[in-house]
Amino acid sequence: MVPARLPLASLLLALAASLLFTGPLAAQPAPRLLTVLGEARLEAAADRAFVTAGVTTQGKSARDALAANSRTMTEVLRVLREAGLEDGDIRTSTVSVQPMVVYPSSKDADRGPRISGYTVSNQVNVRLTDPAKLGELLDKLVSAGANQISDIRFGLADEGKLRDAVRTDAVKDARRKAELYANAAGARLGRVMALSEVDAPPVPRPLALRAAAPDAAAVPVAPGEQTVKVQISVTWELDN
Repeated sequence: MVPARLPLASLLLALAASLLFTGPLAAQPAPRLLTVLGEARLEAAADRAFVTAGVTTQGKSARDALAANSRTMTEVLRVLREAGLEDGDIRTSTVSVQPMVVYPSSKDADRGPRISGYTVSNQVNVRLTDPAKLGELLDKLVSAGANQISDIRFGLADEGKLRDAVRTDAVKDARRKAELYANAAGARLGRVMALSEVDAPPVPRPLALRAAAPDAAAVPVAPGEQTVKVQISVTWELDN
């Protein structure tokens, strides 16, 4: 005996009845989020100093200019080593030989440019572990023949460790603010959904000085304090 088939209308009616009793699936509510910025900073006395020093010379030929530059630069390096700097504190940054080109005036335009001589430049980056000695060192460098002094700046030897401590304080500051807002809104902090550092380390402001006269007193230099600052963004999920 072949079983009777239910008509299509009966099947649709049964499906509608099941949906009526079970009800529609409840939509999942979007999580409530709270994002705050945390900030912390630390002031510390500079314990590192940096400077770029060098010699620029000119000569009729490249050989003459280079020889004169090498003689003076040898004296500059001697002064640096006598000041107690080690090889790791001195690094050559630039050595260049450039022709000095003289261009003709409008009256002699048909003659073309000519080389009147050569310029040689040799510069070194210097790191001092005692910023208080920078002024005295600058005076000695100029007396030895250095005629290029630039990019004077200060820093911290343990900036990485100090920055990590400031990061911890920045997270604490963010949580303090978040708890304040959550309590005021009648909620509680839940999981941390996102955390990021939103600012880059500050770039030290360079200080440029002109080369002083050989008989000048030690250059007055004030290292001051360095600021280590961190700002973070933290997003929490809010619980009821």
